[in-house]
Amino acid sequence: MKVPSNRVVDMLAYYKRQLETLYESREATNIVWTIIEHFLGFNRLKLALSPDLRVSESEMLEVHFAVKEVLYGMPVQYVTGIDWFDGRDFLVNKDVLIPRPETEGLLTLAAGFLIDRPNADVLDACTGSGCLAVSLKLRHPASKIWATDISVEALNIAAANAKKFGVQINFQQEDILSNTFEVPDSLDLIVSNPPYVPLAEKPTLAKHVLAEPSHALFVPNDNPLIFYHALAKRAANQLLPGGMIAVECHANFTREIAGIFSCFGLSNTEVLEDLHGRLRFVRAYKNA
Repeated sequence: MKVPSNRVVDMLAYYKRQLETLYESREATNIVWTIIEHFLGFNRLKLALSPDLRVSESEMLEVHFAVKEVLYGMPVQYVTGIDWFDGRDFLVNKDVLIPRPETEGLLTLAAGFLIDRPNADVLDACTGSGCLAVSLKLRHPASKIWATDISVEALNIAAANAKKFGVQINFQQEDILSNTFEVPDSLDLIVSNPPYVPLAEKPTLAKHVLAEPSHALFVPNDNPLIFYHALAKRAANQLLPGGMIAVECHANFTREIAGIFSCFGLSNTEVLEDLHGRLRFVRAYKNA
């Protein structure tokens, strides 16, 4: 450990330079701050008010080993064990995808639909950390939400998040590619952020992205829309008249997914952008 001193400003500068070998400057700064705030318990305002702030050797070592894990390719969210989604600190680990800010757009679509359906039955397929299901329940407490995932380990994290935020979610292990429906036959809303990255793109992804569970990221090159076919079939069979399906997807496939939904008899299909202006979501409705 070659940090010039135990001053926090020196630690920030030193570890920022190290992380700039993997991240652009702004992101490197944010990662160091995430680690400092999590492990040392103070924020940028405290440093601004006390620019000569110093820490103990044990605190320096905590930061050092946390940064080291990030340099080895571990996402900082796995290092701290939390990630923020919809203004809340969700538990995460290597068994779940890290919630992305873009996915909050899917939450907005789903939550907006539920405004006029306060007692809705909702399915969150491929729930992962449970961030969508839990956030929807917090916004619409009277709704009844089922959340499924193929991974038992992911469901354990999702259940821990539901407990943390004090909500009741019906969690079930399920492979959505199977034909067995373990959730109610009549649903008002289906939301899903399924795997959608073709395996061919794997070599282009950053090391920290590849640290996330591959089964939740990748789909076969020869059948990249396999999950959307399954979701469309489920929507056609289980949505109530006027019900909605909303999914997150790869920007290159949004039009094709909209076509799949239409082929299954869903109507008013729309392709929508994320917060960066990229095509990211598709929604459709069951005819009333």
